[in-house]
Amino acid sequence: MKKFIMPIAAVAVVAFAGSASAQCDFNVVAKAKGLKSSMIRAYAACPSTEHPSVNDPTSGGTPACSPVTAKKDEGGTGVGSDYLFDPSGKGGCSVSTSGKIVPDCGALTDDSDIPLNLPPGPCHVVYVKGKCKGIMQSDGKTPINAGDDPGWSLATLSRASLNDGNGKATCSGGTEDGEDCSDDATACTTGGGACEEDGSGDVTVIDFPVTFQFDDPSNGQLSLDDNSARVLADIVSPQAAALPTCTQIQVVDITLKDPAGRAFAVLGGGSAAKGDLPSN
Repeated sequence: MKKFIMPIAAVAVVAFAGSASAQCDFNVVAKAKGLKSSMIRAYAACPSTEHPSVNDPTSGGTPACSPVTAKKDEGGTGVGSDYLFDPSGKGGCSVSTSGKIVPDCGALTDDSDIPLNLPPGPCHVVYVKGKCKGIMQSDGKTPINAGDDPGWSLATLSRASLNDGNGKATCSGGTEDGEDCSDDATACTTGGGACEEDGSGDVTVIDFPVTFQFDDPSNGQLSLDDNSARVLADIVSPQAAALPTCTQIQVVDITLKDPAGRAFAVLGGGSAAKGDLPSN
């Protein structure tokens, strides 16, 4: 069973995905598939806590800091991750997200084929995948493994703009109290009720963090395959897990963290020629 971590404050934030307001009256991209990126080591900025001041300008005169230093754990030990990508240059990680409208979210199941019990009908689901190879312990020679190095995670921070309610309305009062009146309010109003839109309409939710747990490592490799429906159903509720079909999710940050919770890798790209790499 997958494990998910989310601060209590964020749980309250993402409980937005009820039913309601027929809006989506903001600038959207109808088919933004998501992102796919390599990941590189997370290094400290210049200047930063790790580098209080510029100390070694480049040959071209650009301010710079030396040595290159792993980003420190800001909220805990104050040290950087001592894990390494394979020094031969053969290590690496990649991550991808893919958002799409699922026609019937009521049919979604977890990884054991147990129904998530989301409400029937279409909803927005974000699929998250990650994989790594060539991650070594601090000696640079021993691949990470399940016995010594469990607990790797992908920490994400997202900003969602959406139509809270997804166009649904419910009858309040009268003989049709509690009935869905989204398509036709006649029975509700003639029965003495009021057809009221659910939810808050178009909103941008405060940035919320969700941490996905990788499977246990094996021979220097990591893998992750999950989605937002399973995460939110497990942490908040099945109702909240059914994100509105009108949803835009901005990726604010994605960080691969080691078992101690220290930043190991971030989104990015890079290169190194054979002559750049250390000789064994």
